[in-house]
Amino acid sequence: MLNHKWLKVLIVMAFGSLPLIGSANEVQSTFDKIQERGKMTVCADPYSYPYSVKNITPPGFDVEIMSELGKLGGFELEMSWADTGTRGGMSRALRNSIIKGRCHLFAGVGDNGEDDVLMG
Repeated sequence: MLNHKWLKVLIVMAFGSLPLIGSANEVQSTFDKIQERGKMTVCADPYSYPYSVKNITPPGFDVEIMSELGKLGGFELEMSWADTGTRGGMSRALRNSIIKGRCHLFAGVGDNGEDDVLMG
């Protein structure tokens, strides 16, 4: 089995939303919660093909990557869907999902600095 250090590195690399969580201690805390529950809850846009798609096979590569990371880490993957295309867009989706603690990670969120105003 992949050691936990490398699994953490893979999770951090797979998601641009981890900087939204905050400090390294908070990232560690999130990883600890995933291990304790044996389940990682990932939020994603259900209409963001080819990244993530609800009820279609293949489900999108973000979903497939998270599923493989779950297998490597020995935990289950649970998807929570947050539509970024509705009124309020990404800002509303983030407020109603990861910020409220409904998921550990939000797939498909880039961190190029341009959208920092969304979190303010």
